[in-house]
Amino acid sequence: MNDKHYDEILIGMWSGNAPSDDGYYKNWIHKKNSDGSYQTSFFYYKDGLYEYFEKVSGKWWVSEGTLYQFESWMDKPITYTYLKLENGCIKYTLVTSDFSADVSDGYSFNECVYES
Repeated sequence: MNDKHYDEILIGMWSGNAPSDDGYYKNWIHKKNSDGSYQTSFFYYKDGLYEYFEKVSGKWWVSEGTLYQFESWMDKPITYTYLKLENGCIKYTLVTSDFSADVSDGYSFNECVYES
């Protein structure tokens, strides 16, 4: 990871939503800061009803075109490839995760600029 940096395309407030393999549907607001920190607020739904909220924070960086996200409880960072889409959103595809995630290999999602 010799070219560790913060891609300006990713800095800001983003929102997204996606189903997970455990039957939940989640919405989130994700903020990536220029100092390499991030915060994400997840809102989980099941059968169309709100179930619970979770807030996480950690560090992020980019190296060799791959996004790394790391939280203090992790052994290794989660990695994603990402692609800026023409509609201003970003498509992420999971590359590696060293914990029991609620998603399958090849999981992908879009995040779009957050509008409050």
